[in-house]
Amino acid sequence: MNKPLDAFVPANHLLRRVEACIDFRKLAEPLSFDYHPDQGRPSIPPEVLVRALTLGYVYRIPSFRRLCEAISENLAFRWFLFLGLEDEVFDHSTITVFMQRVGPKGFRSLLTRLNHQLAQAGLSTGQAYVDSSLVPAAVSGEKLSPSTLSPEEFARVAIKENDVFFSCEAVREARWADFRVAKRRLVRRYFQDGKGRLPLHPRDPDARWRTMGKRKAVLSYKHHVLVDERGFILAQRMTHSTTRDPDVVLELLDEAPADIRVLTADTGYSLGRLRRCLEQRGIEAYIPLHTRHLEHRKKRKEFHLMDSKHLICPAGRILQRSTWDKRHECWLYAARVRDCQACNLKTTCLPPRSVRRFVQLSEYEQEFIRAEERNSTIRYQRMMRRRKTVVEGIFAHLDALGLERLRRYGLAAVQSEGYLAALAHNILKALRYMAGPRRAALSRALTSWPNASSLRTDLTTA
Repeated sequence: MNKPLDAFVPANHLLRRVEACIDFRKLAEPLSFDYHPDQGRPSIPPEVLVRALTLGYVYRIPSFRRLCEAISENLAFRWFLFLGLEDEVFDHSTITVFMQRVGPKGFRSLLTRLNHQLAQAGLSTGQAYVDSSLVPAAVSGEKLSPSTLSPEEFARVAIKENDVFFSCEAVREARWADFRVAKRRLVRRYFQDGKGRLPLHPRDPDARWRTMGKRKAVLSYKHHVLVDERGFILAQRMTHSTTRDPDVVLELLDEAPADIRVLTADTGYSLGRLRRCLEQRGIEAYIPLHTRHLEHRKKRKEFHLMDSKHLICPAGRILQRSTWDKRHECWLYAARVRDCQACNLKTTCLPPRSVRRFVQLSEYEQEFIRAEERNSTIRYQRMMRRRKTVVEGIFAHLDALGLERLRRYGLAAVQSEGYLAALAHNILKALRYMAGPRRAALSRALTSWPNASSLRTDLTTA
């Protein structure tokens, strides 16, 4: 008597727990609109491919080819993908085409719908942490060489496009077949800087040079995550490694399924513009003040802001607002020469060889003052300790899922990788909080893959 495939999968198997907690059909429902039910050959249901990609990250299978081999050999994988013992596994190129068709927007919808499921289950909270980490690209920069042109010549001929400089240079092309003299041909090369000293890889020109800790500079991307206090990734974004951390925070907050009320971050997010935006959204921010700001505060300790246009010095004199510094987003307040020269404190207040006092004040001084008061509380210390524990655990788990080094080329493919890794992370994290059968219909088993017309019809016409 032949046993069904379901009988070979243990009751406590990881995939059974995932099946009982996560509704993959609802997750992949928006992706079915990219498929036409009547045109072309019968397609593989998007739910099956989403399940296959989830397997690749949960079990850390590095390539699609090895993933298809593992599905063919593992009975639990076949059961999870509705495949019978006699069914053939789809080709690895099918997954590649699926990822290209869906793109980052489609995989972002998967993570968003999963987070809505978690929010409906009461697992999401309004307390979040934001941080970023560098992830090495799938290409190596060891054999890349700087431009053969001098910095002056490169600056004249290089063209800047999308923050990348490129030029056409003559490169030797060796002819090993007949050992003749090598010829030269014009090649389009990409560089990160305007002097031609930071070459980019031709296969992945979106990867940028950045120094990772104490190690040497590598071609990498930057992974931004917004997580809640339970460790669920509410939103994520892959960007160029040269992207500033505060520039991505508002986009992450817009994608979060929960209403964020408290946000904690490190000193890299200590930007006045960001603090003001968070206050306008009603978000309580626990972000350390930058050392540069603390030094400025120490220098003008006895200077008090009278209003937006006037500052009062320790002697009671008024400094008037004069010049706007666009780069640092601050105003320069200047005292009158006669007030400073007649002041008794000029020997300790005036810098050497200065006839009057200038004070630099940020446009967001009020936000910094409120942040300084908030950062002096015990709650701030607790939030910072908690942030370090949660965020470091998140990046460590993502590395364990295979995101310690990227597998694809190009920013769009890398963003899809980030969403899939975050999806697998949240699924595994949800197993700690969710238990029990999700619904009786999930116990369905398809005996033959070619005859799985009902599942295919449901997913392509949804």
